Amino acid sequence: MKHTVAIMGLGVRGKTHLKGILENPDRYEVVGLCDIREDVMKAAAKSFGLSVPLFPDVEEMLAAYGDDYTEEYGVYTYTKEKSTLSFIVTD
Repeated sequence: MKHTVAIMGLGVRGKTHLKGILENPDRYEVVGLCDIREDVMKAAAKSFGLSVPLFPDVEEMLAAYGDDYTEEYGVYTYTKEKSTLSFIVTD
């Protein structure tokens, strides 16, 4: 089964996990990136050769995938904020 994921937070930790996810294309497909720092997000997309939607806001990203995102997409978050939405959905 291949999991579709969106990554929120593209600092050192987020990029490290993104690299690992991309090293397993038989298991994961990255469908979006999210970071409040647009320059960091664009640089990560370019660095990893990704042509996916880029979102500066997590609510916008989640809305883009519709009401069923919790069943179809995984959202991995990598931020320092304690109040950040953080969950993983794999089914």
